[in-house]
Amino acid sequence: MGRKLLARPTSACRAVVATLLVPLLLAGGAASDSLSARVVKVAGSVRFEETDMLWKNVKVGTVLGAHSLLQTSTSKDSRVDLELVGDDGRGKCTIRLFPNSVLRLIRMNSKAVGPVSVRDLGLGLAGRILVSLDGAFDYDVELTG
Repeated sequence: MGRKLLARPTSACRAVVATLLVPLLLAGGAASDSLSARVVKVAGSVRFEETDMLWKNVKVGTVLGAHSLLQTSTSKDSRVDLELVGDDGRGKCTIRLFPNSVLRLIRMNSKAVGPVSVRDLGLGLAGRILVSLDGAFDYDVELTG
């Protein structure tokens, strides 16, 4: 059964950094693979920038890597859904970014630790997100700011 987490900073100008460690801390010695986020749903005006520092419009199917920055407009219908799924198709994570929000994809890594695939996600947030976690894993969510 999926779990949903709603993260919201205490004030509009305060940034929140969220770290999702799934299902345990990254163990040394295992090779790490970078994950990417795929846009699965867009409503309203949403833009992104990558390392080239040029803003582009987000479309369904856009693939974003670590250090990408997403921004939704102030319009009440503006939002975007991102999906992260490991190579094995298990442990799906969906992130919804709400209106008037900015999300930086700081870290998106995956490691195989024995038979388990471990996800390490670092997110920088100014605004509001909804994180839906699915799969047969335990999740440890840390919000600091």
